[in-house]
Amino acid sequence: SEHGEVQRWGVAALWAMVDAGGEAVACEIVEHYGIEVIAEAMRALPEDAEVQERGLGAMVGLLSQGSAAEAQAVVDQGGFEVTQAALRNHPDSDQVQRWGEAVVDIALELMPSQKEMEDA
Repeated sequence: SEHGEVQRWGVAALWAMVDAGGEAVACEIVEHYGIEVIAEAMRALPEDAEVQERGLGAMVGLLSQGSAAEAQAVVDQGGFEVTQAALRNHPDSDQVQRWGEAVVDIALELMPSQKEMEDA
């Protein structure tokens, strides 16, 4: 559908911007609720594996450039929720599974542990 094309290309464009612009661009996108935009696109077309794959890839790109702030934004802006849904809805898509697991792994790695927070 035309709606699906807009979602696919919009998420792909965000991913490309992060890839090209690095940490500074990742920070800007996150500050301007870019993860929420990605999550909305993924929620709008849960059955579309390509939208899910590109959304997860864009989040991996953001997290790869980021810090604990980006990881927290994934939690706060609905990124974990749509990642879990994509993993559940597309068990046979290698790309969705690979990108989804990467979102979870990188976000957990970036998040401060409870112990670090207690020591602070």
